[in-house]
Formats: sequence, structure tokens, C-alpha cells
Amino acid sequence: MLKNSLIYFFLFLIGNLFCLSLEDWPTYRHDNRRSGVTSETPKLPLKLNWVRLSKLPPMMAWSGPAKWDAYSGNKDLQSMRNFDPVFYVTISNKLVYFGSSIDNSIHCLNLNNGNEKWASFTSGAVRLPPSINSGKCYFGSDDGHVYCVESVSGKFNWKY
Repeated sequence: MLKNSLIYFFLFLIGNLFCLSLEDWPTYRHDNRRSGVTSETPKLPLKLNWVRLSKLPPMMAWSGPAKWDAYSGNKDLQSMRNFDPVFYVTISNKLVYFGSSIDNSIHCLNLNNGNEKWASFTSGAVRLPPSINSGKCYFGSDDGHVYCVESVSGKFNWKY
């Protein structure tokens, strides 16, 4: 239970760091280069504004690393698909977005208080956070589709 709580605490600690920041984090790892770097400097000391816990941990797409690679003869391989052990977030216009492999959806929360603003559901797990651009929220799902919804309201635009 403590391990799960720490996983979800991490998700929203990231979100709360941005309460102190003005710069958006509109896509996975901040920018199209996936740099994971921002020019903002958080004001210390940090304080926790809110926490949102999930009753269930994210559902992993893969059970673990491959045991071996028959082609090259490698054993004890590290996982190359370890991208869904936590709910990663994107942030834009004081809204926090994250994909969920638990309920197959994207969730949008108010950055200041953690209250859910909207959720958009799909037919498969959403393992990565959406990208936000020009008032639109774009995300992919394990159901094989890419979706576009309004970033502020969650209103459905299209799926492909």
C-alpha cells in the first residue's frame, strides 16, 4: 500500500511543482524533443497543495523485461517498455492531464485544487499523457485510435 501511495504521490508532486511555475508542460517530458527540462526554477521550500490517490495501480502493458533474446543470445534484459508504471502528467493553462490504464481514459484536473474537471473514455488503456496544442487535447489509446477532444471541456472532436 505504501509503494502504491508513493507512486501516486509522485504524479501529483510533479503537478504541484508547476503550481509555482508559469511555464506549461504540454506534452510528455515537456517538449517535442522529450527533454524533460524546463527553464523555470521552483521557489523553495516546496509545499504540497493536494494529493489524488487511486485505489488501483496502473495496469502495465508488459509483465516485465524479456527473459532472453534468442537472436543475439542476451540474457537478463532490461525492459525497453517501462513507460507506464505511474500516471505521467502534462500541464497547460493551469490544467493537469493524465492517461489512465485503469479506466481507459484521459483525466483533466484543476491544477490549483486537484478537482476533476472532465474525463474522456476510450475502449482501451491510455498509457501516456496527452499533448495539448491550440486548445485541443490529443492522445492515443490501446484501442488503436488517436483522439482529439477540447482541452478545457473534454468535448469530443474526432478519433482516427
